[in-house]
Amino acid sequence: MFRDRCSKILAYAILPLSSLLSYGLLDRRIAYLCAEIPDSVIDVLGPITDFGRSQGYLIGGALAALVFRFVLKQPRLLTAAVLLVSSVALSGIATNVLKLLVGRSRPYNLLRHDEYGFVPFKIDYAYNAFPSGHTATVVAVALSLSFAFPRWRIPLFSVGAVVASTRILMNHHFLSDVIMGMVLAIAITSTMARWTSCRTWGLAGMITDLDEWPARSLPGYRSARGPDSRGRGRLTRRPDRRPAADRAARGTGQAAGSAPDSRGGSR
Repeated sequence: MFRDRCSKILAYAILPLSSLLSYGLLDRRIAYLCAEIPDSVIDVLGPITDFGRSQGYLIGGALAALVFRFVLKQPRLLTAAVLLVSSVALSGIATNVLKLLVGRSRPYNLLRHDEYGFVPFKIDYAYNAFPSGHTATVVAVALSLSFAFPRWRIPLFSVGAVVASTRILMNHHFLSDVIMGMVLAIAITSTMARWTSCRTWGLAGMITDLDEWPARSLPGYRSARGPDSRGRGRLTRRPDRRPAADRAARGTGQAAGSAPDSRGGSR
């Protein structure tokens, strides 16, 4: 138990520690290298990096949620849409708050003015690099869709990685900014996946296997066999892995020790 808990803490701490190490060792070197990228390549990266803008996902996800709720009556797709919208919105709010509090200078300030550091509470685009909002958006989208469509995880994460890398290659963000954008998106989307998987959204009796989303991605979860009386998913016990003969013997003993009631059943 203690070893498992330590391994979980270590796994959750890897990305924040990587961001801290990148700030001290890698960020400036990578920024100087990316400054040598030709303008023709930057022009190609421009449309790709726009996939990290949140407006389209928020509007499209909200419209999709309305259609899945009131027209198609599809609880699985409804929950996927709600998860996407809530994850993208909360990730955006969190990144904007941190941008203002931290006030990190962007890479082009380093290249033009040799300025590298933080100016907290400064409302200026040139000083809101940390964390990367585009990265938080695209990772939230990829992760939320991967919960609903596990077979598409590799393509979704690949697209997310490409979009996030453009923020570094175009010198809009340092590597540590991108890493922390990922951290925020993963934390918020995983939390929202647990929350949304426990709700019926008014479609009683139409619960699917949404309760198993966290089970596939988060440690310590067990598959849910179905909703309880309130429509919420429940966690089940570990499966009985004893030999079939032992299970049959135990069942026979329980049947022999039970007496039928007046309706012919046993109690």
